[in-house]
Amino acid sequence: MNDLDICKRIAEIEGYKVNLSIKCEGVWCSRYDNNCYGIYNPLTDDALCFKLMIKYRIEVFPLGKTLWCAWDSINLDTRTNHDNLNKAICLAIIKVNKGGL
Repeated sequence: MNDLDICKRIAEIEGYKVNLSIKCEGVWCSRYDNNCYGIYNPLTDDALCFKLMIKYRIEVFPLGKTLWCAWDSINLDTRTNHDNLNKAICLAIIKVNKGGL
């Protein structure tokens, strides 16, 4: 999955309708109370990623200096590893909600 696919999939899991993709910045989706569209990118928005981590009960653990491991606190089979913490969290959420990557 590339970064744009990850953003799109997380937005869909969150129930947002994704209408238009924008390279490198994230995806456009209806994410505000007034139905206005905005860029959605949990890979670059640390606050958003943290909220998702709490909501989906994702736990993280550093593996060495440059690798992160993330998993659902209920199901260790959802373990994902990546050198980017936000990406490890997002991939674990996708895995939990899709049954695999």
